Amino acid sequence: MEEGLTRPLRVFVSHTAELAGFPEKRSFVDAACAAVRRAGGVAVAMVDFGARDQRSAQVCRAEVLGCDVYLGVIGFRYGTLVPGQDTVSYTEFEFDVATQAGMPRLVFLLEETTATVPVALVDVDRRRVDRFRRRLREERVTVAVANPDELAARVGEGLATLTRERRSCPGQPRRPWMAPPMDRMVQRPELGSQLIPALSAPGAAEIGLTTGLTGAGGFGKTTLAAWACHRPEIHHRYPGGLLWVTVGQEIHGADLAQKINDLAFALCGQRPPISDPDVAGAELGRLLEEREPVLLVVDDVWDERQLRPFRFGGRVCTRLVTTRIPALLPPGGPRIRVDAMSADQARALVTDGVAGLPVAMAE
Repeated sequence: MEEGLTRPLRVFVSHTAELAGFPEKRSFVDAACAAVRRAGGVAVAMVDFGARDQRSAQVCRAEVLGCDVYLGVIGFRYGTLVPGQDTVSYTEFEFDVATQAGMPRLVFLLEETTATVPVALVDVDRRRVDRFRRRLREERVTVAVANPDELAARVGEGLATLTRERRSCPGQPRRPWMAPPMDRMVQRPELGSQLIPALSAPGAAEIGLTTGLTGAGGFGKTTLAAWACHRPEIHHRYPGGLLWVTVGQEIHGADLAQKINDLAFALCGQRPPISDPDVAGAELGRLLEEREPVLLVVDDVWDERQLRPFRFGGRVCTRLVTTRIPALLPPGGPRIRVDAMSADQARALVTDGVAGLPVAMAE
C-alpha cells in the first residue's frame, strides 16, 4: 500500500492571521483544524510556526511541501508580503507552491454576503485580495462558506472525497504544474504562433527562446514561456506535468544541484541528497523516464555547465530553454527569437492597468 495511505494525511492549513482569532468563540482556523483531526489527519497551521516575518520563503516552501494536502481559508485580507517579493503574500505564495507541486488543493472562500466580517478585518484597498480571490474562483478549486460550522462540514466532505480517490488509485504519481502565475501579458501573436505549435508537436524536442541581440535581456522570453504554460493545449499535451526551474547567472555547483533536486521532489515527493549537478540531473532524468511526457522549462541559462544536467534522460520529455546566448542551443533545433516589442506592444505594456494615462505620456 502507498505510504501516504498507511499514515495520517498531513494537511497544510493556509490563512491570514486574523482568521485564527475570528470569530472569537470558534475561529475559522480552529474549525478547519478540528475537521482535519476528525478526519484522521494532522493539521499543520501557521499558528504553529510563529510570526510570518521571521520565516523565509524557503522555510515556508518546505512547510508546504512537507504536507500531503493544501487547505486554504481565504478571507478579505491579502496578508503579509513575502520578503523580497513585493507583490506576493505568504498566503498566495503557499497556494503557488502547492499548485506547482501538484498537491491536492481544498480552498474555502469566506462568502462575500453572508460571512459577517468586521470592517477592521477587511483590507482598505481590496485590489490585491480581490484579484487573488478571483484567481482562485477561476481555477475552480473553491467552496464558499459563511461560518466556521459550515467550513468544518465542507472540510470534512473534501477530505473524505480525497481519501476515497487516493484509495481507488494507489500509487498514482503527482502531476506537478509549475507554471508561474501570470499577472499581466501583452499579446505577441507573432511569437505565440511559433511557440505553441513547437511545444504541441509530437515527440520530444529542445526548443529555445533566445534573442538575436548579444547580451540582451528584458525582452519577454520568460513571460512568453509562462504564457505558453498556461495554455490549455499545452496542459493537455503533457500529461506527466510541467517542471519549471529558473537558473540565473550565478547558480552553479551545489546551488544548481539543489534546484534540480527540487524538481525531483516535485515528481516523487522525495528530495535526493545530491550536491553534484550532473548526478542530480541524472537522477531527474531517471524519474522523467518513468513518466508520461513532461514539459521541462529551464529559464535564464547562461552557460553550458548549467544546461547539461537537464539534458539527461527523459526521452519523451520536451525541454524549453530561455537564454540570451543563442550558441547554447542545439544546432538545427527549434528556436524562436524574442527581440524588442513593437511600438504598439510597448505602449500596451506601459498603459496596462493605468486608467486615463494620456497617449503622450505613454510615448
